Amino acid sequence: MAKQNIKNKNKFVLFATIGVISLIFILILVLIFSGNTSNQTTGSFKGNINIQGETVPQLPQSFDRNCIFHSITLCQNFESAANTIIPDIEGVSISGEPFKIKNDGRKKIILFLAHWCPHCQVEVEIFTSWAETRGLPKDFDIYTIATANNSSQENYPPQTWLNEANWQFPTIIDTDSDNIAKIFGVTSFPYWVLVDSDNKILTRLSGTFKEEDIDVIISKILELQ
Repeated sequence: MAKQNIKNKNKFVLFATIGVISLIFILILVLIFSGNTSNQTTGSFKGNINIQGETVPQLPQSFDRNCIFHSITLCQNFESAANTIIPDIEGVSISGEPFKIKNDGRKKIILFLAHWCPHCQVEVEIFTSWAETRGLPKDFDIYTIATANNSSQENYPPQTWLNEANWQFPTIIDTDSDNIAKIFGVTSFPYWVLVDSDNKILTRLSGTFKEEDIDVIISKILELQ
């Protein structure tokens, strides 16, 4: 009887040990994969989009975009992602050229547009007019992410709409799951991400701006060291 108890006890210890080892193994896997923030998904236009970086928090609902007309520093007091490094994005633009947003030492504006959004349609007209009047910028870069694509809505596909609007800025089509928009915390359109030369978020803005507003926004970016 004592031998049987010892035998059962040994089995229990063995199974318990196996269970603990399995649990540790699972926890290691969870830590590995949760710590890996790289995300590669298949986009809806010309192959793969590679996204490497961490998801940034959404803007607080109380954020007032008019802070930009005072200073970027003021905006950063309410910007939940201020000084967060943006993810690197690689893919193919709507013109068929390589598309890369990376840490290249240049300041940037990343503009998120939805083809069905009337405010985006207005902003594209304003921005196109602004570029034709001022010329394409040389001191910083402007990129576009066409996201929230829906074949049942107007101006689809977005590349046709933007080409017809004479859109001159490098543009990529977001993935079917809107991964790029999600990683930047996009909640409305148009959606602006202002980025410094270290690839860190200065602030984010939403809604349309007039040409003179765009001048102010860009001057605020350029005046920063």
